[in-house]
Amino acid sequence: STDNGLDESQHVFIDGNRIADRLRNAAHFTIAETGFGTGLNFLAVMKLLEDMTATQPMLCQIDYISIEARPLPFDMIAKIHQAFPAIKKQSKKLIAALPPYWPGLHRCNFLGGKLRLHLIYGDANDTLANANFIADAWFLDGFTPAKNPELWNRDLLLAIGRLTRASGTFATFTAA
Repeated sequence: STDNGLDESQHVFIDGNRIADRLRNAAHFTIAETGFGTGLNFLAVMKLLEDMTATQPMLCQIDYISIEARPLPFDMIAKIHQAFPAIKKQSKKLIAALPPYWPGLHRCNFLGGKLRLHLIYGDANDTLANANFIADAWFLDGFTPAKNPELWNRDLLLAIGRLTRASGTFATFTAA
């Protein structure tokens, strides 16, 4: 969406995977994502969790695994987040916790450790070919195959299938 990326994250990824409903009945939930970008999808999840815990304690442990081959500069991420006042508090937490741009896995804890970000700086094809986790939901957020063909090839999609729970879901805004 050129009008509101946060609304798009909510509609496509959060609602598209029925995240809120699924978290209410889960002890552990894993979200995996191709393309961290500005972290907007992660912030939408964090906001959802904070909103949910305002009325009842969070019982579910959430692991959010995201792979980014070309990390954006922190100041650019912060500037983009300014367009979304609804996630100002969450943005500050994320920007403060973002790891340096060293290749590999970086883990950041949020919400008292109930939300764990596993941010992997590297190629999704290499990372997922050798990965060993099971995702409940996928955010396939790698733009379109024309813009980012390396995130839409057969081997990567087979790896995503292998890493998905039998009842798992995925969402994408790409129809190509």
